[in-house]
Amino acid sequence: EELGEPAAAAHALGNIGIVYMSTGDYPKALEHYHQALRLHEEGGDRGGAANVLSNIGVGYMNIGDHSQALEHLQRGLQMHEDVGNKAGAATVTGSLGNVYQKTGDLSRALEYLQHARQMQEEMGNRAGAAIVMGNMTAALLRMNRVEEAEALLKEQSAMVLDRPAARAEFHTNSARVAGHKGDKD
Repeated sequence: EELGEPAAAAHALGNIGIVYMSTGDYPKALEHYHQALRLHEEGGDRGGAANVLSNIGVGYMNIGDHSQALEHLQRGLQMHEDVGNKAGAATVTGSLGNVYQKTGDLSRALEYLQHARQMQEEMGNRAGAAIVMGNMTAALLRMNRVEEAEALLKEQSAMVLDRPAARAEFHTNSARVAGHKGDKD
């Protein structure tokens, strides 16, 4: 800010927001994200604004404000599509599915998650697809569609799960499937 570089300040504010998000201080994260969004918008940086809008949406999802989460994620998705950021669009599509899952609209959640998986696979992002598949499995289990969840887990087990979050989600969902089938151990 002192150097008169609003774009750099916007990126720094967004990164500070990421730190607050990772520590669970969602109000502070949202405060920094909104400041970063203002600077990105003032500077005409649609790509930066799209990223921050997506982070704002996830922040609102984490505090349970689903309407604000959906609004910001939809805006972020549109901007990612406008600037041609396929990876960003795929991630936000998955986040929209997660918000719908939290609202209990499991059919819509599954639609978004299936689309996100397809997008990740088209880009060759197997790790991203694996994470989305984990979220799909959770939605299927909540819908009591255990056989479909089990089939998806089997498909996922053949993938290289090199991200710890993907491995953890896989094992959690494996335990949930076993529990649904009566295997409490």
